[in-house]
Amino acid sequence: MNLRSSSIHHVCTYKPDLSLSKLNSTKAVLSIKAGDKKETFDGSLVDAQRLADVKGLKLVADAFIKAYMDLEKAKVDPLPDGAKSYLQKLWLETEKGLKTFSLREDAVQLMKGNLCEEGAISVLNQMLGIFLTKNETRLSKGVLSGECDITYDNKDSKVIRDIKCPIDWMSFRKKQGIDSVYYWQLISYCYLYGATEAYLDYVLMPSPPEVIGLITKWWSEEDTEAYQALQDTIEKYVPTERIKTFKIDSNDISDDIAFLKTRLKKAEKYYNSLTYEICMGL
Repeated sequence: MNLRSSSIHHVCTYKPDLSLSKLNSTKAVLSIKAGDKKETFDGSLVDAQRLADVKGLKLVADAFIKAYMDLEKAKVDPLPDGAKSYLQKLWLETEKGLKTFSLREDAVQLMKGNLCEEGAISVLNQMLGIFLTKNETRLSKGVLSGECDITYDNKDSKVIRDIKCPIDWMSFRKKQGIDSVYYWQLISYCYLYGATEAYLDYVLMPSPPEVIGLITKWWSEEDTEAYQALQDTIEKYVPTERIKTFKIDSNDISDDIAFLKTRLKKAEKYYNSLTYEICMGL
């Protein structure tokens, strides 16, 4: 099994919330309500189940019980159904050669990203005032492999950056953070490269001729010329007008790497248990 960083979000979906805040708040409410009923509450699941049968305490007792059970489930962290479905399709492709072919709506987006990557790094360098180059080293750890766009050392830390080139200025305008897909991709890179800093850089780039040709294939000559003029306009913008950078909180990286490693073990175990019959629902 080989899990790619670009697809690791399928495995890391539904990260459990191990916070005690909800449990403690429901515990406090139940303790107060129980006292009003001349009852005591020792904070245990068994005692909450007892109090659920006391008139007037069922709702608050049930709230504590649910919070307790949710926390216990989170500690176990079973592999989500979505992750299992993804691993089944990966198994069928890897072990049985059943590769999925479909018309990808993001084909033009992927083409632009690949063609504009070097140029986007150059624009980023202008803004940062440093010289960064495209990383060419793909790394693997266990079943995970990935190749980040940029990696470099910054004082006492190793940094990874990933470049994304939105398809147009409207898409660039909407970018306001790191979505789940890119977040877990960055976390997996931190794990692979031993990085403690991670950035996602959205760079507004003019579309290259190959992309313009696909987009404007059925357009009128007037619209095509206007679209080309737009690309020329974008290229004149200064780097600070063309880049949005988002950073993952360094405090979250180590915790999420630990979670990632746990999910990788569970994913590998599940993958190794699969059969054709399970994957095909026979």
